[in-house]
Amino acid sequence: MNRLASLFFILILTLGCSSEPVQEIQVTNSGNRNATPLPDSLAQNWPWWRGFYENGHMPGSEAPKEWTTSEGIRWQEKLPGSGHSSPVLWQDRLYLTTAIEDSEKKELLAFDRTTGKQQWQTTLHEGGWLGIHSKNTQASATPAIDGSRIYCAFMVTQNDSSGIWVSAVDFEGNLLWQERAGPFVSQHGYGSSPILYQDLIIILGDNASNGFLAALSRETGEIIWRIKRPRMNNYSTPLVAKIAGRDQLIVHGAEQVISYNPNNGKEIWRYQGVAPTCANTPVYDEDHVYVSGGYPKKEVTCIRADGEGDVTETHLVWKGRKSVAYVPSMLIDEDRLYSISDNGIAICYDSATGNIHWQERLAGATTASPILVGEQIYFCDEKGSTYIVKASDEYELIAENFLDEAIFATPVAFEGMLYLRTESSLFCLGPPR
Repeated sequence: MNRLASLFFILILTLGCSSEPVQEIQVTNSGNRNATPLPDSLAQNWPWWRGFYENGHMPGSEAPKEWTTSEGIRWQEKLPGSGHSSPVLWQDRLYLTTAIEDSEKKELLAFDRTTGKQQWQTTLHEGGWLGIHSKNTQASATPAIDGSRIYCAFMVTQNDSSGIWVSAVDFEGNLLWQERAGPFVSQHGYGSSPILYQDLIIILGDNASNGFLAALSRETGEIIWRIKRPRMNNYSTPLVAKIAGRDQLIVHGAEQVISYNPNNGKEIWRYQGVAPTCANTPVYDEDHVYVSGGYPKKEVTCIRADGEGDVTETHLVWKGRKSVAYVPSMLIDEDRLYSISDNGIAICYDSATGNIHWQERLAGATTASPILVGEQIYFCDEKGSTYIVKASDEYELIAENFLDEAIFATPVAFEGMLYLRTESSLFCLGPPR
C-alpha cells in the first residue's frame, strides 16, 4: 500500500510539474508601438469570425432563400480533412482552415469565391496533435484577415512546447511568422478564434492548467502583453468593440464576465456568477453586453457596460433561463436578442427587459451561430437544414432548406451569395453564373 501511495504521489507531482506557468508580459513603450489602423475596406468584406462588427450581421444585403441538394448551388468544392471553422472572405477569395487526420497536418486553404477553385493549400503544423472532444475538431478556430495577412490559431505541440500557436500567412500562401501565444493543456480541444484590434491579434487560451489572454503584434508576432486567466476550461471567443463610449475587450466564462482594456490587458470591470464553461461569443449594443452559457449553469445575462471594478451587485439588467445557448452565439438586432439552444429551440427576447417575444422549435442539434442578412436570420442545424426566419417581434418562418451534409460551421453571406461549410464540402449557394 505504501508503494502504491508513493507511485500515486509521484504521478501527481509529475503532472503538476508538467503544467507550464504563464509568464505575464506588460506593455512597454505603448506610445511608440506604431499602431497600424485596420483598413476601412475590411467593413466591405467578411474578414473574421462573425464579420467585421463581430455581430453576425451583413446589413443591406440579400442571400438565397431557397435551395435543395440539386438546385440553387452555384458551386461545391470538396474539402480535404475536417474542421468547424467558418470561411472568411477578402475581395475575390475565401479562406478556411482544415485538419488532415492521417498526416496530422493543420492547413490553411484559399478558394476563388466566384468559381470555387482551390488556389493554394499551406501546411502550418504537422504532428503534435492534442486530444479533443468527439464533437470538436483540430481546426475549429476561424482565421482573421487584416487586409495584408491571414492569421490562424491552432492548438499543437511544436518544438516540444504545447500551446496555442499563431501563424501569419500572406495572400499567396507563404508563412510570414509563427509564434506561440501561450501554454495550453487540452481537455476537449480548442475553438477560440483570433480577434484583431488596431495593430494586435488577441488570443484567449483558457484551460484548467494555466489560462492566459495575450495580444501579439500583427506585424511581427511579438507578444505585446499577456495576462493570467483563471484555471478553468473555457472555449469562448472574446469580443472587442466600442461599448458605453470606450473600447472594451469582453471575455466570458470561468464564472465571470470581464472587460479588459485591449491596449494593455488591464481589467476595467468584472461581473461574477456566470457559467464556468462557455463556448460562444458575447454580443453587444451601444451600452450593454449580453452573454450566454454554458456548463453546468445555463443563463442569458445582460450587463450594463459602463462600470468600473466589481459590478456584480450594481450593473445586472436582466437574466433569462429559457432555451439558453451553450455553443451557438446569440444575435442582436435593434431591440431584439435572438438565440438558438444547442437542441434547436430558437427564442427572441426584448433586449431591454428580457421579456420573450416568441419561442419556437426549429431544428435538432445545433452548433452553428445564426447570421442576420438584411431582415432575415439564417439558422443552420447539424443535419444540414437551414431555417430562414424574419427578424421581427413575431415569429415567421420564411423558408426551410436542406443539404445532405452535416453543418457545424457558421455560414457567411456576401453580395447575394451564401457560403456554407459542411462536413465535407464548401458550398456557394446562389444563382448560376
